[in-house]
Amino acid sequence: MAAQHAALEATRRENLAAREALLAPLEALALPSDSPPDPPLADAPAPDWKQVAHEVGAFQAAWRKLGPVEHTVPAATRQGLLQRMQAAVDRVAMPLRTLQQAAAAEREQLIARAQALSTPTGEHRPGPESVRSLRELQAEWQEHARRLPLPRAVESELWGRFRAASDAVFAQREAAASARDATLAGNLAACEALLGRLQTLPPEAPPADIERTLAEVDRGWRQSGELPRGAGEAIEARFRTARAEALRRLAVAERQRWQVQCDALAAALARCESLESGAGDAGPAGEVQDALPAAWAQALAQRGAGPTMAAPLPSPAVDELLLQLETALDLPVTPERLDERRRHKLRALKDALEGRAAARQVAPAPAAGLLELLRQGGLGAEQRDRLHAIVAALRRAPPGALGAPMA
Repeated sequence: MAAQHAALEATRRENLAAREALLAPLEALALPSDSPPDPPLADAPAPDWKQVAHEVGAFQAAWRKLGPVEHTVPAATRQGLLQRMQAAVDRVAMPLRTLQQAAAAEREQLIARAQALSTPTGEHRPGPESVRSLRELQAEWQEHARRLPLPRAVESELWGRFRAASDAVFAQREAAASARDATLAGNLAACEALLGRLQTLPPEAPPADIERTLAEVDRGWRQSGELPRGAGEAIEARFRTARAEALRRLAVAERQRWQVQCDALAAALARCESLESGAGDAGPAGEVQDALPAAWAQALAQRGAGPTMAAPLPSPAVDELLLQLETALDLPVTPERLDERRRHKLRALKDALEGRAAARQVAPAPAAGLLELLRQGGLGAEQRDRLHAIVAALRRAPPGALGAPMA
């Protein structure tokens, strides 16, 4: 019995020695709260609080392994040992807890700053500056965690919130990038559709359809918006090619229609002259009449109605109108009319320079002059030939020359 008691006491003394060995380095830790040395050391290093926290944790784990104090150390030393242990732990744990609370507050600020980088729903995506700021916050968080880890539960909760705020920024950026990609793809599809309208114009499409398609496609192209990177230049080149082809077809169609109208005008003039000479039927044939612009047809109808509808002009006025149109179309001129044409051009230039054209009684504009000539019956042979030459030159001229109507 005595031997067992002696063995138990020896075990308790060993346990006490082990606990005192654990307490010694903890008590020896130099902390800012300790009394400064005399003289003070200005360059004394600051405690490594990460190491301090590690040593406190290691001490507490090793202390627990030694078992309950009330059963493992001599009874006479228990109270003093517990007080010594509590004092040693409080001396380190209290400033460490204060620092950890301050560190937790700093990480709360990092969380708030990360959350502030998110944008409300419907606003623009986080820009490069926001992402760069978030990367800086993440680096700052890692530096905080390296300098002073927090208790595991606190560290886990704070890190979860910070990661959620970071993920929200990246998710918004990804969603906005996906939405932007979809918008750009939609813009590209709209441009492809507009381009297809030009490329699939039927060969027999009338000029009015080509004009309408060009106007609608041009308007849609201007409103098409931004295109994916690398696609804009290629589709723009295809659009220019297709548009140029549509314009070429329109020009060809307009040219053909203009020539048909001028041919109809020449035929209508010939019919009117035949009627006036008593050698033919009255008026232009139906298909010829249909091909004429309304203004030309109306002028010829007034000519057919006689002087009651179109007062005849004196021969000099007719010659003046013929000269005006010949000059406008730059027709070859006979030597005897060369001086007359020069005088006509000089007079027009002088009137334009002196601003007196509106105040003078000048000849009508070319389109009006042509209509006036179409109304005149009973022209002389030379005048008729000159008028037919004007119509032939009009056919060779661009569509709508002299301001003549095409509709």
